[in-house]
Amino acid sequence: MYLHYFQLHLFKIQHLIEEYYHYLETVAYPYYKEMGYGLATENYEIKLFDYYIERGEVERANRFTLSIVERYRKNSELV
Repeated sequence: MYLHYFQLHLFKIQHLIEEYYHYLETVAYPYYKEMGYGLATENYEIKLFDYYIERGEVERANRFTLSIVERYRKNSELV
C-alpha cells in the first residue's frame, strides 16, 4: 500500500504527470480497489475522473464514476 503512495509522490514531485496518472490508473487504483481501501479508492476515482475530463476524454472519465454513483444510490436516505 505505502509503496504505491510513495511511487505516486515521486512522480508528482518530479512533475511526471503522464507517468503519475498512468501508474495511478494501471497499478495503484486497481490495487486499492481490490484490497477494499474505500477512502483511497474514492479519492483516486475522483482524481482520475477530473484528469480525463480536463483532457476531454469523457468516455474514459465516466469509467470512474460508476462505483461512486452506486454507493450514493444505495445509501440515499431521501424518500
